[in-house]
Amino acid sequence: MEFANQTSGPSSGPKLLSISILHRHGSRGPGESELGPWKADAPVRSQWGDNERENLSSTGHKQCLNLGEWFHKYTCQRGLGEAKEKVFFRSSKSGRAKESAQDFIHGFNLERTNRIDETPVPYENKENADNYFRPWKVLPGFSDTLKSRMANDQLWADKATENKELLETVFTKAGAAGVLTKLTKALWSTTYLHCIKECETFWPVSEGSRLVLTNLLSREEWDAVTNLACWVWEERFVRSGFTVSMGGKLVHEILSRSMDPLYEVNIFSGHDYTILAVLSLMGLIPRIDGPANFSCYVLFELWDSVPPEHVSGPSRKLADLSTVVPGGDGRILRVIFNSFPFDHSDNDEKLTVQDRNEKVLGEFTIPEMERIMNKAREDFHLFQTLEDHHAVEDEKDVHVLDDATNTPKRTVNA
Repeated sequence: MEFANQTSGPSSGPKLLSISILHRHGSRGPGESELGPWKADAPVRSQWGDNERENLSSTGHKQCLNLGEWFHKYTCQRGLGEAKEKVFFRSSKSGRAKESAQDFIHGFNLERTNRIDETPVPYENKENADNYFRPWKVLPGFSDTLKSRMANDQLWADKATENKELLETVFTKAGAAGVLTKLTKALWSTTYLHCIKECETFWPVSEGSRLVLTNLLSREEWDAVTNLACWVWEERFVRSGFTVSMGGKLVHEILSRSMDPLYEVNIFSGHDYTILAVLSLMGLIPRIDGPANFSCYVLFELWDSVPPEHVSGPSRKLADLSTVVPGGDGRILRVIFNSFPFDHSDNDEKLTVQDRNEKVLGEFTIPEMERIMNKAREDFHLFQTLEDHHAVEDEKDVHVLDDATNTPKRTVNA
């Protein structure tokens, strides 16, 4: 496995005190919400078996297994997490995230003699894990605001009109012209196009080709679709007005545990939206210039002083970090994102972690981290405990579009 993020070991230079990873689940079949624009007999939909939809594929399992094995070697090279008591592990409670988490920990344990428990640590005081990993499920204000914007915001209407020709072309060619009755619905649905293509791209060749949608559009059209999907995600996360409530609980936990000397390695298994929410709150993605692909990950490295330069370069001038905010103790948190850790051309054979795709998003002094944590706490009062929370256990997607109103609605898929 490659190690693009070469840093000083524990015996010389700056010392790495802790490292946390937040990763997305592995590749899967598309969900009902994503397939919604297509009729039952449409090839884009009918190519998927009932047991393939929403479920992890063999490739998805192997992605997370390999990522866990890679992460163990990464931490070993840096002398962290050798004692199992120094490793902390949490997971979203959704089925595919829990399975991915188990695969990750299994890979992490493969070469360990002191194996860690493959069961994630539960939250205390009956708190719902969705408050951390899927807050969009438990905060109705988020969905309500999006509904209003979809129906009334001129920004959405202007963006859809500006791309009218493209939207008409791609959805007609894709066999989903029904969404064109409302252009803003088509604009929203570009995320569905991208997600299905991603599912097709990473579907294991050993289980048969799933490239119907991919082959219907040209490369240039796909590039344009992805750009529009990224715009939609920006509106849903970066510019949603809900960055604190969407990312606050998990950001606070990650940063708190990063600075807790009790643990050297922290593992969090979630979703692409989990990652977008965390990075949005931390101000690390002012715009989304690419999707958060299957098994993508974010590393949070806490150093005792200015860290050695990452292969992708610093996000600031490292020499200036100690003077950015007065009052710091010298420790620096470096945040690294790999949005594309697996080359789909390897498919279900090699699946080597491509850490050369890592990019430093930001470095923070301790006062800056504390300021983020204070901000993250602002909406804690909005969340309920499990005793008070009555959401369905594994709701697949809260952002399915209602045909009549062109707005997101809540749906539950068995």
